[in-house]
Amino acid sequence: MGVFAGSSDSYTTFEPLFRPIIQDYHDYDGSKRTDSNLDFTEWQFPEWTKERVTKVYGIQMRISRNLKDFPFGTTIETTQRAEIEQTMSNILKNFAGPLKGFYTKIEDLKEIDIERLESKGVMLRGNENRFLKDGGLTREWPQNRGIFTTLDKKISIQINEEDHIRIISSVESADFKEAFSGLAMAATLL
Repeated sequence: MGVFAGSSDSYTTFEPLFRPIIQDYHDYDGSKRTDSNLDFTEWQFPEWTKERVTKVYGIQMRISRNLKDFPFGTTIETTQRAEIEQTMSNILKNFAGPLKGFYTKIEDLKEIDIERLESKGVMLRGNENRFLKDGGLTREWPQNRGIFTTLDKKISIQINEEDHIRIISSVESADFKEAFSGLAMAATLL
């Protein structure tokens, strides 16, 4: 059994339902506000021993966002999802420097590309996920959905999968700072 919020208001309207679920899932008692500082230059990153580094294949970090003036995926209309996809794809196509990459509509991906993205953990087949399907998040799949990938394939940004935006930073090393800084750069630009 699961639960999806229909809008940001759901978290206050249905707080007695959501609070214990969120607290249990995140192992957080809610007693203090969390820090959402994405300035990676202000963070202290852990020093890893050589032994630990050799045991780490890679690091993947994710952050999800929903746009302020749109309902969440459970209640969004087709035209609204199309507006998000158009707006975000235009922004992403203008990324430069280390975030330069390419945007592809999910409906235009070939099967081999979908399998590669799934194997890297940066894409789900939303239409095959029963929880997303039951929550109404896969309506009109795969229309108005896309994925952006940087040229070095370290940053991927999903549009209109479960959330409006999901940023994923993946590095094939134990470099926590590199993974976080990529995630933070992308989140800050969006």
